[in-house]
Amino acid sequence: MINRVQQYILANEMILPGERVIVAVSGGPDSMVLLHILHRLSSSLSCELIAAHLNHQLRPEADDEQSFVETVCQEWNLPCYSHKVDIAARAAEQKRNIEELGREERYQFFDTLAARLAADKIATAHHEDDQAETVLMNMIRGTGIKGLRGILPVQGKVIRPLLSISKNDILSYAEENGLAYCTDASNQDPSFLRNRIRHHLLPSLQKDYNPQMVRSLSNLAHIALHENAWMEEETDRCWLAVLREQQPHMISLDLQEVAGLHPALQHRIFLRALSILTGEEGWGWQDVDQIVDLSSRPGSSRRLELKKQLRVFKSYDTMIFTTVEPVVQDFCYEIKVPDFIYIEEIKQGFELSIINVEAMKPEPGHIYLDYDKLEPPLFIRSRRDGDRFHPVGMQGSKKLKKLFIDLKIPFLKRDQIPLLTTRKGLVYAVVGYGISRLAMVDKESKRILVIKPAGVVKNNSSQPLSG
Repeated sequence: MINRVQQYILANEMILPGERVIVAVSGGPDSMVLLHILHRLSSSLSCELIAAHLNHQLRPEADDEQSFVETVCQEWNLPCYSHKVDIAARAAEQKRNIEELGREERYQFFDTLAARLAADKIATAHHEDDQAETVLMNMIRGTGIKGLRGILPVQGKVIRPLLSISKNDILSYAEENGLAYCTDASNQDPSFLRNRIRHHLLPSLQKDYNPQMVRSLSNLAHIALHENAWMEEETDRCWLAVLREQQPHMISLDLQEVAGLHPALQHRIFLRALSILTGEEGWGWQDVDQIVDLSSRPGSSRRLELKKQLRVFKSYDTMIFTTVEPVVQDFCYEIKVPDFIYIEEIKQGFELSIINVEAMKPEPGHIYLDYDKLEPPLFIRSRRDGDRFHPVGMQGSKKLKKLFIDLKIPFLKRDQIPLLTTRKGLVYAVVGYGISRLAMVDKESKRILVIKPAGVVKNNSSQPLSG
């Protein structure tokens, strides 16, 4: 069995020469066997071992188990670090599941200790039967290929050297080597789903359907591990094509690119967006299905409220994921000409100047208006309800909202588009998108107002107006 564990460690590159390994030791048979095997292999693997025990204080014998682990480590000349946490009290205070919180506290303790001791790996005693139970548990919850992987052999710093070893082989090894261990009565508690699977469902499947059920489920996890890795590579490749923008609290995706992908990849793309913003835990295919449904609905300006305070917006061919509620920042600046104005709300500056028509040499991105057609005072402001615009080449006016819809401008961006207006609200220019025919340059024009985008911040001669 030692040789099997060593080969598994080497095949999965779990421990490299010179590494320091923290071994999670509860005192049960699995962790005691793991500690014993790694202790015997430490010379050939050229690694340093450190035992770590977390006392959950959930049972009367918890302190005795801590003392047992510390005593064995002293006898085996291994350093041991113990820590006590009142899991029941914390779970009650946080209104959390004891089993889930206990797992979090264990890994937090191991991670903290690893950082403190500069350890390279954290070894846990998960075995083949644990793998089978996890796969069944995930199937019951309705998992995809990712969940069928079960427990991973290597996950960051965490390694599972016993994952290919059955529980029976572990107990046999403990007996053959005269290893003492503690027994956790809570492993018999049927209130835990894993225990019901361990003591009822799995034995029933082994008895009535497949005596090798544990090995079959372990093989399924191995197959799913490799197939999922391939799909993740495909997702990596597609992610680069669909990603439009990524910020700490926001991700936007190109829906046209997403629509061209296989449905399985679409699901993974959406799930990746959720995971990047709020973490992978807690998201399921039902959440992704809601996003798929939103993406396929006709029209724009649609939104979806999900858990973890995550919002999804569909705007034309863009899907926006955000953990922050969009805040509308109105702005309004009275301008003088010539002038430089910096609009803090949208982080954009503009230079305004007047030139003779003879000097006009149109450049991309610049706005040119007949200055003598403009009614002062002039303002640069954000949009307001009821704004109308007189597009060049069109009789009459058009609602600004309708213009934005026709131009397919995402609704989250519309409040950031500056307008050049009069006090009464007549719109002369939608900066970056068009000018009004009421202010367009023609053969009668003499003085031209030029508006140039500028990235350099200067002192504003214009100040924001309230109201």
